[in-house]
Amino acid sequence: MNYRLYFESPELHLIRVQLDLPAKSGPQAIHLPKWRPGRYEMAPYAERIVDACALSATGKPLAVVKTATHTWEIHQNGEAAVFEYKYYAVIADAGGSYFDQDQVYINPCNLLMYDVEKIEAPCQMTLDLPEDYRIACGLRQEGNTLFADDFHQIADAPLIASQTLQHHAFEVEGIPFNLWFQGDVKPEWRKLEEHFRAFSKAQILLFGGFPVKDYHFLYQIHNKTSTTGSSTPIRPSSRSGQASSLTRRMNTKTCSA
Repeated sequence: MNYRLYFESPELHLIRVQLDLPAKSGPQAIHLPKWRPGRYEMAPYAERIVDACALSATGKPLAVVKTATHTWEIHQNGEAAVFEYKYYAVIADAGGSYFDQDQVYINPCNLLMYDVEKIEAPCQMTLDLPEDYRIACGLRQEGNTLFADDFHQIADAPLIASQTLQHHAFEVEGIPFNLWFQGDVKPEWRKLEEHFRAFSKAQILLFGGFPVKDYHFLYQIHNKTSTTGSSTPIRPSSRSGQASSLTRRMNTKTCSA
């Protein structure tokens, strides 16, 4: 599955998502997770989805119907199509997603939809970011595109993208470890590395190995008395129209060509 994410409305916290659909005739069901890895409870991510629509490869609007709380049905006309929607990203906790003029923070299980029949297929996600943004994520990366073996892997791969990300790397038993900090903080890298080395080495020795080829720790540092601070606003590299009101939540909608 191929995703593209656009960050054009930081003042509205709206992330525009596109999902490519292969050629098909008839209805195609697309689902949003109700779950989050490591958290055994229902999640209301779908309530933050707005402006769902679809276009065929030749630019024809396709009907989109919301058939359940976390399911949308696209009525395809035999052509490939693009399914598009926006996600209201205002939750900056460990399992949420957040977007403003300073950063993009995403837990993909919040906002990436999937086709059940392709949940085991390779996935890639391209982020339309300013050139001076860095991406902190455990997925394989080429430029601003991230690659996963399947939907399970991409759904469990949080990321931060920002101009102000701070990074420190080290190795333990030949395994690269990465520390990423976003926010108003001056990390004491030497002291942090000393502690992270100690518990990482203990875990590797206890389990007799490590399950992945590298590991990334992502940290959000929030100032309790202010926002995340000021920096250069998001500058999307592609032109887009103005985001619509969050109050428009339609069960059936068609895109404009």
